[in-house]
Amino acid sequence: MDAARARRIAGRMLMVGFPGKVLEAGAAALLRDLHPAGIILFSRNYESLAQVTALIAAAIEAADDPQLLVAIDQEGGKVNRFTAPFTLFPGAREIGATANDYMAYEVGKAMATELLASGVNVNLAPVLDVDSNPQNPIIGPRSFGPDPYLVSRMAMQMLSGMQDAGILACGKHFPGHGDTSEDSHLKLPSVDHGLDRLLDVELVPFADAIDAGIDMIMTAHVVVRGVDPDCPATLSSDILTGLLKTRMGFRGVVVTDDLEMKAIADNFGRTEAALSAVRSGADLLLVCHTADLQVEIRDALAAAIEKGDVGPERANDASDRVTALKKRVLRKRPDPYFIGCIEHARLAEEIRDLAC
Repeated sequence: MDAARARRIAGRMLMVGFPGKVLEAGAAALLRDLHPAGIILFSRNYESLAQVTALIAAAIEAADDPQLLVAIDQEGGKVNRFTAPFTLFPGAREIGATANDYMAYEVGKAMATELLASGVNVNLAPVLDVDSNPQNPIIGPRSFGPDPYLVSRMAMQMLSGMQDAGILACGKHFPGHGDTSEDSHLKLPSVDHGLDRLLDVELVPFADAIDAGIDMIMTAHVVVRGVDPDCPATLSSDILTGLLKTRMGFRGVVVTDDLEMKAIADNFGRTEAALSAVRSGADLLLVCHTADLQVEIRDALAAAIEKGDVGPERANDASDRVTALKKRVLRKRPDPYFIGCIEHARLAEEIRDLAC
């Protein structure tokens, strides 16, 4: 593949983060150089509605991409990157405790509507992990509960609400982070599960989400020894291509969890891990913090694509999936009235009352 095309494809396989509440010159130059598929925003990027709307507009202009993916983790509960005036919805555990399909749907729709009104078009939710390990330090209340069928039911309702509002949704963390006793931000967790156990528990919500047409699925930095004893899911062809894409038939975009998390960075090397993830079936690489690393990964990936170390079939498949995703970006935003509106506040309070 020629160098220019390889460089374009490599850039399009990145979703990047940057510091600050305004787009500084360095970050703007980075977006112009990378031409990434998208950006991810965190609490560090948020101060007010007017501020974040301006920040998103500046990023779109710098990237010269009206269909730039603008992503956030807005799960509710302990993971709310945007605060007031946005409605702070309860987390998945509280929603699951209501066992109320209508409320799960309405939260998904309301949350998505508020995000879309600000300029965000991707919510990295719902969490599809099953809360099967009380010692889990990172999932816990972010899961709808310990019953895979309740998790699936509640998550599918939330997903349906998000889809009806028009936001792109991402289920996480495949093939399941709920039964670990370590946090992959800090260490490399592992579980002993084989395929039979995964099919009975962890994969139930993911299979239903795929059937429901979910846009994206995020990988888990977790070693599943019964499927691939050597690599975490993010770097495993057996899991990403063999299980998720081939056996389960997922046709959307596979996005990695942040490659700067210690589960990957401390054990596999971030640049080499990025190449391994792509070879294994990842279509979009999440690199949340370090500008130099974002450029390094783009350049290494472009070189690998040009030389054929990442084959043209794999590179083109990833590019096609990301392109198809970007075409679904909603162009017309909802009215900002919906952000923090009384109807959404009442819904959040009703869920909290029922969950008690």
